[in-house]
Amino acid sequence: MALTPYDFQAQIVAEVGDPNGTVFPLMETLWNMAASTRSGNELIALYVKRAAIDVRMAEEAPNTDFKAGQLQVNASQTWQHLQQMRADVQAELLRIEAKVAATRVPTFGVLTRTAPTTPPTTDSPDRNDSLYTGDPYQQISRLTN
Repeated sequence: MALTPYDFQAQIVAEVGDPNGTVFPLMETLWNMAASTRSGNELIALYVKRAAIDVRMAEEAPNTDFKAGQLQVNASQTWQHLQQMRADVQAELLRIEAKVAATRVPTFGVLTRTAPTTPPTTDSPDRNDSLYTGDPYQQISRLTN
């Protein structure tokens, strides 16, 4: 059975964490933003996970390590963990994007339509006339006449 977008979103929240309740409300928005330009739930999930990690990093940025007497708090460990998690997701995205780019079929073909050229009128010159754009055939015909 294929996973639904909601299943992917729940998995991302579980992996990234949501101690302050800010990641889960954004999941649908993040998913829709990623899905608008990409296809494939697995790839979309990686982009959403990276965005969710960025949200968590913004939450954890002000936290610092401190020591007061016997109390020692290592709050920057969460920040470092999120940085490593984001680097892993980014590496996976780059790997997948490189694989997709390598298998992409190049598009080529013969042009079947060209822009029409209209003869210049006497009242106003055509700004797109090949005479004014440096067309070598026009220059050759002017030199031979």
